[in-house]
Amino acid sequence: MATASLQYFNFYLQSQSSSTGTAIPAYYHAFYDEVAFSQDKMQMLTYNLCKM
Repeated sequence: MATASLQYFNFYLQSQSSSTGTAIPAYYHAFYDEVAFSQDKMQMLTYNLCKM
């Protein structure tokens, strides 16, 4: 997981591994955070929801 910008709440997430280099990370942008999660918590929640 990598934070794309320090000014805005956005990040890239690659939830799968790839042995041939063909996996493409998804880009996430939080427009409004009602729960007031930290960036780390939001990234981990998003990652865990990908595994469901």
